[in-house]
Amino acid sequence: MRTAAMDVIERRYPDPAFDAVQLADELHVSRRQLYRYFAIGARTVHESILGRRLAAARGLILSAPHRDLESIARECGFVDAAAMRTRFNRAFGTSPAAFRRAAVDGVPLPGAMLLTAEQAAAGRHQPVA
Repeated sequence: MRTAAMDVIERRYPDPAFDAVQLADELHVSRRQLYRYFAIGARTVHESILGRRLAAARGLILSAPHRDLESIARECGFVDAAAMRTRFNRAFGTSPAAFRRAAVDGVPLPGAMLLTAEQAAAGRHQPVA
């Protein structure tokens, strides 16, 4: 079930309205049952969706550093750039703009920003001071 859920998340994460309710509906299970499937893993349903969105945002910032953050946010399933900024900062310990500047300038990125989305979503990082 988790594999099927991750396949749906991969396909649907760009939709800002996509959430656990829609995921459960698409998998034809109750929300409670969906949460049970994810309870045995390291990440919740919400963390899995958010982690995929953050990974996409980080990838786009690195691959297209001159794109505006608003368009990146919308393409990655965030409602707007402010929502992406908040989540990005929590997960990676820096803002998307600072992350972009470091990448463009060729500055070595602190370790917390290089964690996988799964590690960041699970809170296994220390924010950069």
